[in-house]
Amino acid sequence: MAAMLSLVLLLVAGGVRAAVLPDSRVVNGQDAEPYSWPWQISLQYERDGTFRHTCGGTLIAANWVMTAAHCISKSRTYQVVLGEYDMSAAEGPEQRIPVNSDDIFVHPKWLSFCAACGNDIALMKLQRPAVLSAEVQVGRLPPAGTILPNGYPCMLSGWGRLTTGGSLPDRLQQAELPVVDYEHCTQPDWWGALAIRQTMICAGGAEKAGCNGDSGGPLNCQAEDGTWEVHGIASFVSGLGCNAAKKPTVFTRVSAFEDWIAESTKKLVLSEQAGRGRALEFLRKNAANGLSVANLLAGLSSILCSVNRQYQYSCWLLLLGFLLDLADGAVARQLDACSALGAKLDDFADFTTFGLGTALLLQPQGVLGALLTLAYVLAVFARLCFFSSGIPFTYRGLPCPYASALLASTFLLTGGHVALLRVAAAAMILFMADCGFYPHDKVLESQLWKKLVYAGGVVAVLLAPTAVAAVYCLAWATSYIIFPFALWSCKA
Repeated sequence: MAAMLSLVLLLVAGGVRAAVLPDSRVVNGQDAEPYSWPWQISLQYERDGTFRHTCGGTLIAANWVMTAAHCISKSRTYQVVLGEYDMSAAEGPEQRIPVNSDDIFVHPKWLSFCAACGNDIALMKLQRPAVLSAEVQVGRLPPAGTILPNGYPCMLSGWGRLTTGGSLPDRLQQAELPVVDYEHCTQPDWWGALAIRQTMICAGGAEKAGCNGDSGGPLNCQAEDGTWEVHGIASFVSGLGCNAAKKPTVFTRVSAFEDWIAESTKKLVLSEQAGRGRALEFLRKNAANGLSVANLLAGLSSILCSVNRQYQYSCWLLLLGFLLDLADGAVARQLDACSALGAKLDDFADFTTFGLGTALLLQPQGVLGALLTLAYVLAVFARLCFFSSGIPFTYRGLPCPYASALLASTFLLTGGHVALLRVAAAAMILFMADCGFYPHDKVLESQLWKKLVYAGGVVAVLLAPTAVAAVYCLAWATSYIIFPFALWSCKA
């Protein structure tokens, strides 16, 4: 975390295209061929009655523009300029289209204070569709999940600064930036593992780079059939300089967010078609938050039961919280409705339920018991911090709801055998702190048999005798801990 805090990032980016790949740079680069990147747009904000360029972007549909999340400020009024080339002259093809503030969609997991956490992507719906022409065209997106190999030639363009801290160009600039793959870009003497995620693309190097003003623009790469695809959204460069050695320009990888793009654009269309759309969307977005609140209440009730030595009731509440947490995650992912507030609420609910609520089952007595309980709470806290921060430790170690389910089931089956429970807790601490990777649990969005396992858990916890429910949940949690990929991977 200290390494991340010491990392100074300047937000930037770029986009490009050309029939020929010239040996040039956006930093000290050369003019692009006029209108050679017809999906490149200039995002502009109003200040003192005048619109000023702030970022680039990509026209991905006649009425939709894709840009970087860090380019967006709620306090600003924006317009999109299409068919732009030389900003110092009115050349004729320009189209200036305003954007309503309600029609700007920033990725829900974007953190404005942490560019290295990723999700630097936003969508803007234009007030009216663009008129397509030779100078204004829709950019093509790559197939979902596409990852380009090291050295793959791509193109960057934009109206960003010509040098670090230098002047802005009037004419669109372009450059060829070869891809730097994840393995190279995360080397300690390059960007390092804390700054780069697999949902990003590194491209360029010490000689060729984007710079301030290129942010949000497209990184274009030519497909095998000769067509150009927008693979990246310019995100950030190093605080050491736009073209610092071993600090290539970093882009958001578009192929990692195509589901979100499709769902976000589809949601708005549906809401416009139905008069009740916005109200229904509000309810949908808060469904996950409602489940988090229920999980929080289960945790608080579990704590009260443990304080009053009603440990059996406490265990039932923890198992109920386990089911609520899985449902919460499924709803948030299905609706893409996780807001910053919702994420914090979910983390607090998990810490209360699976941290504090579970730790009290250990019935701390004496120094060693107190230390074990404290270690368990800290393990849950650390796991949730890594989960919510978005740094590359994300999803490493055992998710704390499974550890909690195992301990609650063990307590019910053994009648509260404290020694055995503490041995299990010590093992769960190691699993939660382990650097091993556990798959993102999508029980309710996977194969039918996984959904049936969840349904069986609901029936067991709500209707079955204590022994049956405890054995069922214990087997479920243990299988996830021992065979996370063989059984529970999303690809299984």
